[in-house]
Amino acid sequence: MRGAFFAFIIMCVFGSIFFILYQMLLLLNQIGPDGKPLLSPENFGIFMMLSFFVAASLGGLPEQLASIQRALGATDRVFDIIDDTNEEINLAHRNNLNLNRVKGDLEFKNIQFTYPTRPDFIVLKNISFSAKAGETIALVGSSGSGKSTLASMALRFYEPTSGEYTIDGKKSTDYELTELRDQMAIVPQDVLLFGGTIKENILYGKPSATDADVIEAAKQANAYDFIMSFPDKFETLVGDRGIQLSGGSDNV
Repeated sequence: MRGAFFAFIIMCVFGSIFFILYQMLLLLNQIGPDGKPLLSPENFGIFMMLSFFVAASLGGLPEQLASIQRALGATDRVFDIIDDTNEEINLAHRNNLNLNRVKGDLEFKNIQFTYPTRPDFIVLKNISFSAKAGETIALVGSSGSGKSTLASMALRFYEPTSGEYTIDGKKSTDYELTELRDQMAIVPQDVLLFGGTIKENILYGKPSATDADVIEAAKQANAYDFIMSFPDKFETLVGDRGIQLSGGSDNV
């Protein structure tokens, strides 16, 4: 539709100009009652220049309209986020965190899920499985089959449309969100790194951590040897989304 609109504008603008130029060329050969040409060459040249200026401005109209449409779409998304219900954060449970420690038995019972923006498309349909504490469970499927959605649902980033998700035999909704996420972690497939140093990126999770804590975190993530291979070690700048960390296939 955008291409058709652009072609329509170009055809109308330049078609009109060519038609007017043709009519003006006819006037160049006509003499008025006073014996002078109806259109002088100077005025003809001025008209041509002004016509091309107007044509160039109108030719950019489709791109401007497209930019406005993109801005309106982005604005709608921003207001959707602003108007969305905030998650309830309750830090009071941290006083009794050791008493409320979960074991880690997860179970999904007849889970069905649709995204709010696409209620007519069922992402998960009657999914049931369990994962006991200490087990390693692999979800295998084609792209778009809902594997990442299930992983996000485990931390309650999404709630199932129907079905039940339990942790240690207890409904997931019976846990405080902060209490639950303090004891669970997820490693996303997207690279989430800021443009600072490696140390600053590790400290993002705990700004008050000591250098020893940073080193220990890197070792637990199996990244310590990789980090120490750089000349600046923990002070290496990673670049936006880790673009400066590529060191060849041996470091992948």
